[in-house]
Amino acid sequence: MSTTPVQREYFLDSIRAWLMLLGIPFHISLIYSSHTWHVNSLAPSWWLTLFNDFIHAFRMQVFFVISGYFSYMLFLRYPLKRWWKVRVERVGIPMLTAIPPAYAAAIYYAAVCQR
Repeated sequence: MSTTPVQREYFLDSIRAWLMLLGIPFHISLIYSSHTWHVNSLAPSWWLTLFNDFIHAFRMQVFFVISGYFSYMLFLRYPLKRWWKVRVERVGIPMLTAIPPAYAAAIYYAAVCQR
């Protein structure tokens, strides 16, 4: 546990913002790529498939690395009990709140929309 103030690393915020913005063309290109998805174009594009594969190769992995880095920095700053409490509040509660409706929507989609 450290009590020294840590200076914010703004470049990581910029990387996260750019990766989030990259999610928009990524998901749009899924429609026109040759991969199967919920909505597919009748004329898939080889270039958009390549673009999609390129973004998919690194985007989420970088999010996880940045998340792990921030989590470790908080782990060094706070006592273990407080760190776990904050993790459960910030990750566990939203996850437990979001899973039941998402699961119900997936069951509905599989049963009704896939006929």
